[in-house]
Amino acid sequence: MAPMRPVELEDDDPGPRDAAPPAGRSSSQRAAAQPGDAGRRGWGVRRGRRGRGERTTVVELDDDPATAHTADVDPADIDATDIDAADADGAGQGRDQGPGRRHRGRWFVVGGAAVLVVGAVVAQHVLDERREARATRFDDVPGVLLPLDGPPRMRDDVRFEALYAPVQVGGVLLVHRAVPDSRTTARVEALDRATGDIVWRRDLAVPPALETLVREDLEPLDVTCRPLGTQAAACVVTTGTVFAGSGVDDLLVVLDATDGTVLEQRDLGAAGWTTSGTSIVTADPGRDPLRPERELWTVQSRVGTGPRAGTLEWTWTADEPLDRDAPTYTTGQAIDVLGDRILLTPLDAPWWLLDTSGALVAQGELAEGEFAALARGGVVMVSPVLGSDLNDGALVVGDRRVEAGWVTRASVDDGTAPDVTFTVRQDGAAVSVHAWDAATGDALWDRTVLSPDPLVLDGRVYLLGAGGTVAAVDARTGEEVWSASAGDFASWLATDGRRVLALGTSDRVRALDLDSGARVWEGTVPGAEYGLWPTGGVLAAPESGLERPALVVARP
Repeated sequence: MAPMRPVELEDDDPGPRDAAPPAGRSSSQRAAAQPGDAGRRGWGVRRGRRGRGERTTVVELDDDPATAHTADVDPADIDATDIDAADADGAGQGRDQGPGRRHRGRWFVVGGAAVLVVGAVVAQHVLDERREARATRFDDVPGVLLPLDGPPRMRDDVRFEALYAPVQVGGVLLVHRAVPDSRTTARVEALDRATGDIVWRRDLAVPPALETLVREDLEPLDVTCRPLGTQAAACVVTTGTVFAGSGVDDLLVVLDATDGTVLEQRDLGAAGWTTSGTSIVTADPGRDPLRPERELWTVQSRVGTGPRAGTLEWTWTADEPLDRDAPTYTTGQAIDVLGDRILLTPLDAPWWLLDTSGALVAQGELAEGEFAALARGGVVMVSPVLGSDLNDGALVVGDRRVEAGWVTRASVDDGTAPDVTFTVRQDGAAVSVHAWDAATGDALWDRTVLSPDPLVLDGRVYLLGAGGTVAAVDARTGEEVWSASAGDFASWLATDGRRVLALGTSDRVRALDLDSGARVWEGTVPGAEYGLWPTGGVLAAPESGLERPALVVARP
């Protein structure tokens, strides 16, 4: 701050002052007097009340105390421009800016730069969040692998009883393990999907009535688990052999997938069961109370988790009983769920299609030797049990029966393009995937493929063509978005939600960008000489004959 030495001037004449200031110097004169200091000097003026006796202090500002001085001038001799500038800012305008103004200017520059930096940081943060959201948008879709930024590795010490035994529930895999020296205790084990490490174990002792059957059975206990959302699972423990008409209930246990806590345990006497979201859906062939020789099918949905676990949500009962001399027994295949549709299809009986609120959507008859299956879009396919080829299936759409081929489900499906369903047909050695309008049964498009199991993500269908080419096509129109070589080893596809993985019966794997088809990486998995297979949201590497598959995980 420049030193100031005030000089007070007495104004005895309030009249107009038109004469030029004899003692004062203009800004240009001051600048000329000291050219090298023009930007550092200025005049400050402080005025009191107008009128006689008015005092005006004129101060010359200088960064150097040795050169600072004041001037005794008459108030009227000061240029009005200088006065206005001094009133506004305390220093001269133009080139004669005082240090206070210069400091403020510097702060304005620094503040502006800070605003720009903060803005850039915020903008980058928003972009990063958008990129992260896009990269992770499919992470919760069942069947999507954990991110693979390079070739994975095989954990030879983590193996399953069968290729499709693991069940994905959130971040863990549930598998059934035998309990040493015990035939009446079932063990459920949770493995970390990312590492294969054991997260928890839960041993389940069967109730006394079921224990008696288990001891008579030559086969070990059978445990089937299904997800209840991403935080829990329903597991049913039963005998390895189906004892028709035994009257013994199975054991139903609901487990917390994060730590293995038993949330609910009860008997299950239904002929078939499945899960839908966080609900447990059962189907049972009860007897008509008026005519016990007739079968009356009932479907029930109960809350699977939370404080209301076990609470009945809804019940549906068939309008017409079935004439049967003996009860129908199933192996759990009488009921199926896909999306928001539930298909009840007992053996040698009609089929019924319900929605997830228990309302009847459609029903139909089956000819002798036929069965029904649930297709994408809530469409039902009917086909002979012993069909001669893939062309025997027909889609039932309203009153239409469309000869469409065998239903195929996407191995990964995020539910987009819900009005499109898929079938597979065969022409000699050539196999093709066909897309159909689920509401009308009209054909949309078809492509010859090597693998009949498509991936459906974000309205696109990813297919492995017969020529070893991966193609991404629009699910509705079939228009090709991109295509890329999968390599001569590829036999099927998988995805981690960021890349399409071309896999086969060798240890090789190629990763293509999900959006563009560009090759991201390629490599091998030592020890996986019999191929890499997607199952339960992970990859598995089986031994010869698909026996004892080992878990494949990302490299650390």
